Amino acid sequence: MAAAITMRCTSLVPFYLISSPFMPPAERDFLSPHQRKPFSMICNEPNANYQKAIEAYFDRKDILLNPPMKLQSIEAVKKSVMNHFGIAYVPLFSVEEELQDGSLIRLETELDEQFFPAVCVYHRNKWISPQMQLAFRILHEQLGIVFDEKENAEI
Repeated sequence: MAAAITMRCTSLVPFYLISSPFMPPAERDFLSPHQRKPFSMICNEPNANYQKAIEAYFDRKDILLNPPMKLQSIEAVKKSVMNHFGIAYVPLFSVEEELQDGSLIRLETELDEQFFPAVCVYHRNKWISPQMQLAFRILHEQLGIVFDEKENAEI
């Protein structure tokens, strides 16, 4: 019997630490060690490989943040960061527009050249809604993710 949970990976994508442009310039340094920052890391997937990488980076640099905030979606994470509730480590493709229009800024870290796979996870044995079919089609067309035969017939 096939696994009920299916995972598809895209190519490797860049991730960046982001903040609100309202963050004071003196607080934007994430390269110097031994710092205490007055804000939280905001995330939607605390056990993700990229989240563990940024946490390990902060540990290695001895950069201490307030307790983290976990939200349900990347969109909620972006809105919270834009409203100056904290910082986030996110895939570039999810914040490109906001970085270009200035509603978010990128904070430099030593992880800026590190890439992680973007992952699509879904339940194979559940009904696939029209919205999910559309998401599969977009992922297939834009990123080349191949879904199994049953799903490919529907996209």
